Amino acid sequence: VTPTLLTGDAPTATWDMLAAHIADAGFNLERGDCHGANGYTNHTTRTVRVRDDVDDAQAVKTLAHELGHVLLHDNCWGTNFPMWIEGPARYRVTLST
Repeated sequence: VTPTLLTGDAPTATWDMLAAHIADAGFNLERGDCHGANGYTNHTTRTVRVRDDVDDAQAVKTLAHELGHVLLHDNCWGTNFPMWIEGPARYRVTLST
């Protein structure tokens, strides 16, 4: 199954709001090639990257997903954070923003 990318515009100011959360967590945000992924988070370099060849709607969706990685995997929980809780927690974070 190949996922369908979102097309069109994103809600006004959503990118900026999510980007501010990324910055507040101490991560740099980039747009560019993601080597086949829609985005990625690198905790070693504290970088979040989102593809630059997608519409704004997909970029915002991806940025919200990556913010979940920033919040759930940044050493505040230690290295053994229970992964089974990640999925439901990420969706609550995303839906509440």
